[in-house]
Order: sequence, then C-alpha cells, then structure tokens
Amino acid sequence: MSSVWESIPGKWWIWVVPMTVFAVVGVLVIKAAIAIPPGIQESALPFLSRRTEVLVLGVFLIVGPYASCAALYLRMRSRTRRASRLREEGVPCRARILSIRSTGMTINDLPQYRIEVEVTGAGAPPFPAVVRTCLKPGQLKDLGPGSVCRTWLDPNNGKNLLVSFEDQL
Repeated sequence: MSSVWESIPGKWWIWVVPMTVFAVVGVLVIKAAIAIPPGIQESALPFLSRRTEVLVLGVFLIVGPYASCAALYLRMRSRTRRASRLREEGVPCRARILSIRSTGMTINDLPQYRIEVEVTGAGAPPFPAVVRTCLKPGQLKDLGPGSVCRTWLDPNNGKNLLVSFEDQL
C-alpha cells in the first residue's frame, strides 16, 4: 500500500463545483435534444436518430461523472479504512529503505517514487517489498538508503503493508 487519501474538512466544494457544471451542461444538452425535430435521421450511428444521439449525450454528461466520482470515492475510502485498520491491528515492523527511484509520474504536482524496502520484525525473516508513493520535496531529503521507517504488516495477509515515511525511527 502506498499513499493514502484523507479527506480535507471544509473542501467538499472541490467535488461539488465540477459535478454541478456537468449536470447543468447535461440538462442543457437534453433540452437541446428535445428541441430537435423527431424526424431527422442524420446521425453518426445509423440506428439512432440525431435527437436520440444528443439525448444520450446529455444523460451521459449527468450520470457519467457522478458514477465515476462515486467509484473513485469508494475506492479511496476503502484504502483509507484499510490503512486505519493496519495502524490499529497490524503487526508493527520496521522498513529499511534499500533504494529510491523516481517513476517519472507526478500526482497533484508531487513526484511519485518507487521505494524498495526490507521489512523486519513480526517474528519472520526479513523480506523485500516495493512501495510506490508520492513524497513532498522536503521528505525526500530526509529519506535515503539505510533510513528506517515505521511499518505495519497485516497479520492475515503478509502482502498488505503500510509504510509511514513521516515516522522515521
């Protein structure tokens, strides 16, 4: 597991504003579709009339963004809950950083890194793991090969791992 999303109190408008824009545009497109005379058959798809084609576009502009944002929100909430569960119920371990490489990707203007670690503790022999996460520029200067970070391991599934790069030991 890498970065974990946490909701920001009072920032609900970040989701609502674009969703409202999509909904308003979708309603306007549906109104435009209703204004099209029903007999026009010039459509990109031979089995649809132009009116039906525009109507489908309007419905998609309303339903599509809400469905995709709901799926994204549920996935992020699931990852947050899993991270919280690991912090509470997971087996505390240590992760020693072996290497840090940039993936070349940025998320929200933060570069993503591929970090290879060696996890020790939990009464098991040390094992390697790879974590992908976004780090702030200030964090990167504090991390390097040999740094040790706080880690939690899922007792039921040894592949689930949470590494906290803020908590160096």
